[in-house]
Amino acid sequence: MNILFSAFCFLVEFYIAFDAFGELFEKRHKTRYTVLIGLALYGVALISFSLFENMYINMLVFLLVNLAFSLLAFDCTIKGAIICSVLLAVLMAVTEFLTIAGATVALNGDIFSYSTDFTSYIIGSLISKLLYFLTAKFTVNYGFRDKIQNTVPSFLLLYPIISIVTLSVFWVISSNYELSGIYRVLIIITAVTFMITIILTYIFYGKNTEELAQLYKSKREADRIVTDMAYYDILDKQNEELKTFVHDEKNHLLAIKALANNKEVSSYIDSIYSDIKYHSMFGNTKNKYLDLLINKYNSICKANGIDFEINIKTANLSFMQPPDLIIIVSNILDNATKAAMDSERKKIVFSINTANGFDFIDCINSCDEKPKVVKNILQTIKNDKDKHGYGIKSIKQVTRKYKGEFSWTYSETEKQFKTSLIFGKSRK
Repeated sequence: MNILFSAFCFLVEFYIAFDAFGELFEKRHKTRYTVLIGLALYGVALISFSLFENMYINMLVFLLVNLAFSLLAFDCTIKGAIICSVLLAVLMAVTEFLTIAGATVALNGDIFSYSTDFTSYIIGSLISKLLYFLTAKFTVNYGFRDKIQNTVPSFLLLYPIISIVTLSVFWVISSNYELSGIYRVLIIITAVTFMITIILTYIFYGKNTEELAQLYKSKREADRIVTDMAYYDILDKQNEELKTFVHDEKNHLLAIKALANNKEVSSYIDSIYSDIKYHSMFGNTKNKYLDLLINKYNSICKANGIDFEINIKTANLSFMQPPDLIIIVSNILDNATKAAMDSERKKIVFSINTANGFDFIDCINSCDEKPKVVKNILQTIKNDKDKHGYGIKSIKQVTRKYKGEFSWTYSETEKQFKTSLIFGKSRK
């Protein structure tokens, strides 16, 4: 029975470590693999606890297990892993000390009943784990607020606090009164149920919070596409008006040139005519949304001193619906301009071509900083991470919609990032 309860306590400690590291760091693997790594390591700790009754040895094992867990399962530095592992070890030691000290006061200085009476031992241990859980949750959420996106609301911390108070009452009753076996069993079941329901509450809360955050991101992305569509429709209308104006102006200039019949006037008109012709070459791809997008990023690149090379000869992505086209191109070029802007070379090469029935989109941009990857997923380099980081996911979704393939590579020697998309013959 003791070994089963010890295993339960170690599961609680594993969850507390998993929750704390998960709040502070990104997981290296899928959740199920992270859980398996943690269970294996805490299994080692349980074996150590069963073999050795030395408090210092078990505390050292606990510290090393958390250190290994954080480094193997989470994307953190050695320094970060040491700090968090030591913090958890200190919190557990302090909460156990406070529990023993509280028992000494509550039980009139008789601390031996805490370790000799099985019911008191279980309740005392659960109070200790609840205090550990509460302090760890509070420390992570309010001590590292700048490192986590969502803090646990204060009212949710009331549940473990009320549970600690209730279990303390049970503890005093079971220690000072002779209770029959059935009542002791009911107290133990109630105490364990408190712990289980608290953990489940926080698990479901975290899961729901994450799902709501994803839904919020999806809605925000959808709203952005609607706004972009309206924006590009306005630009398209203005562009048509501009093309009409430029066309008329060219005709007026040619008429003035013919009427003037003056060498200097003709030379001047020829010089400005070439400029007008150059600036009226808007719309080479015959896909108005693609033209608008390219013109937008061409302007952004010019404003930021980025060399923007465009190579669109045999394809214009006409098979894509406008919202999907905007998602693909704007997200690719958003990321490219951000990386190129912060690089030394400041160069982007964007090309769209067709070969053997396949459409290819390639974007190569200078990028001095190696991309951060967690679980094979690119992480955003933008400062406001809670508002970004959805672009690659959006690109993948649209790519799958048109039965395409998405890939990326990074060359450390050339310091350049390449995004590639391929759409096959069955895309339509």
